[in-house]
Parts: sequence; structure tokens; C-alpha cells
Amino acid sequence: MSTFKGQPHLPLGTLAGQVGVSVAASDGQLVVRLSTPRRGDYYAPEPGQDFTLTGRIAAAGGDDSALALRGCGPGCFVAPATWQGGDNVLTLGVAAAGWRGDTVSLLVPWPTSPGGADLARAVAATRAEGELTVYESVTSDTTTTAPEPQRLDLPADFFLAQEPYADGTAPLAVRLPHQDGTVRLALGYPAAGMTVLLTLDGAGRISEETLTDTKHLVTRRFLYPEPGGP
Repeated sequence: MSTFKGQPHLPLGTLAGQVGVSVAASDGQLVVRLSTPRRGDYYAPEPGQDFTLTGRIAAAGGDDSALALRGCGPGCFVAPATWQGGDNVLTLGVAAAGWRGDTVSLLVPWPTSPGGADLARAVAATRAEGELTVYESVTSDTTTTAPEPQRLDLPADFFLAQEPYADGTAPLAVRLPHQDGTVRLALGYPAAGMTVLLTLDGAGRISEETLTDTKHLVTRRFLYPEPGGP
């Protein structure tokens, strides 16, 4: 078994039914924050909100262990965690009184490395394309059928202006390891309760995006004009 010291804080997010899930994986520790809808479209833990969370980590080497989760505040849970080299599968069972929960799995690759420079280059390469096509799907409840992706044809600069990473930076930017050489970046915006997972293509442009905030799960796929095309 191998562990890696001093790795950057890894931000990940998803929805479990209608419950927002924000994960912070760091050396030896896991922190999970849960949120539910309130007051129309505002999502945050209600005072006294009853959350239940269970979890397991399955490592590439076959080890599978339950998490010893304990509370760390409203909607907050913390547990010791040993991340092995390669892909660790984090499975969480999420429930919140009055809302639909679900069981979700997140891939936690380890070890990680700083990704700020990769993000800056990816945003510049995407902006330089001028035009792009985005296939976008948005849901606020993962227990229902995901909507069909919508096609958007628009200027790259206009699209990027709507993204949290528009200026090529993020409070947390982490590069994830991948055996086939694909570059993936995990971005965290703690103050906004938002995480972004980006996949880059061979030209360094953004090819896929999963964005999670406290009430939505957004998936996007990017297509670019063929060289020499109209």
C-alpha cells in the first residue's frame, strides 16, 4: 500500500438526488459537505437539517473499507482516509429529511499535482478557437431521467465569459493523474459552493466539463470547427 504526502487539496462535487455534495480530499482526510434546497432556489443547510451520510473507499488494488464519518458542523462530515496510488472509488450514501437522496460514486485519483498553469493554457487555447459548439445537459435531481443535451453554437469568448474559470484561474486547481495521458483538471470555488471537472483534448482545449453547484449538475461536451472548414 502506498500513500502520498503533501498532495494538493482535491475538490470534487456531485448531486445525490436533490442533495448537493461537495468533497474535499486531502492527505489522510476526507471532508464532505451536504446541502439541500430552501427558500425557493437558495440551497444551504437548514438549521437543524437532518442529514445522514455513509461511505466507503475502494482502491485499485482491491482494498475496500468503510469510512468512520463524524460530524463537523451543519451538513459537514469528516473522516480519516487513505488514498492509494491510482483510482480510488468513493461511494457515498446520502439522505436528508424531506428531500430525495441517493447513492453516488466519485473517482478520486491519487496522487494529484498543481494544475493552475494547465488551466491558464486550456482557457487560452479554447478562447483562441473563436467559435465552438457545446452540448449541455442540466439536472437538479439525479433520481430522475437526465434531460437530453441541448446544442449551443456560440463564440468561445462569450461562452468562457459565463464560466467561473473565465480568467484562467481558480482558488483550487488540481491536475489529476490518468493512465492514458489524458489531462483532467479539478477546480474548486469554495465561496460559491462550486466545483468543476475539466477534460482537455490533444490540442489542450476543453473537451468535456462537469460543473456542480449546490443545486445543479451540469455536463457539457465541446466540439470545435474542423481546420480549413467553413
